[in-house]
Amino acid sequence: MKRIIAGIAILFLQIPFGYCQEAKQPLQFTIKSNKGVYEIGEIIEITYELKNISNDRVLINNIIEPGGNLKFEFVDESGNKTYKPFVLFEYPYWEYPEKKDIIFLMPGESLTEIVEFSSRKYSPSGFTVKAHLEIYTSPTGDGPKLLYELYSNTISIKVIKL
Repeated sequence: MKRIIAGIAILFLQIPFGYCQEAKQPLQFTIKSNKGVYEIGEIIEITYELKNISNDRVLINNIIEPGGNLKFEFVDESGNKTYKPFVLFEYPYWEYPEKKDIIFLMPGESLTEIVEFSSRKYSPSGFTVKAHLEIYTSPTGDGPKLLYELYSNTISIKVIKL
């Protein structure tokens, strides 16, 4: 009888821990630049990749919030921050039929785009860049709701004068 009660107690102790685990993020968000050093006046290209790392398809909805749903944060060597907002799918699908407002990423599939910045605004110095992405549900009577909030890796870029 004591073994049965002990077994039941152990079983009940294990159940809550399984439900307390945080859900794993289904998307991986990374950025990279095409090179690490740019001349003043050169275009800085940053490629972002959104990859489905889950076993299910994932909805990517381009619901636009004020200021865009993709923001890049530039931090110079003095710690000054500059934010550059973008729209996830930069061009409307009716101008570019290959781009859509709503897509599904299948397991292992990626969405990749290049974003360009001018290096003219940066005096010769180094800075870091990271990105923040918000993906919303389709609008309902209550409006869109935040579905995923993702932060990218941080990259380093240097601007030089030749």
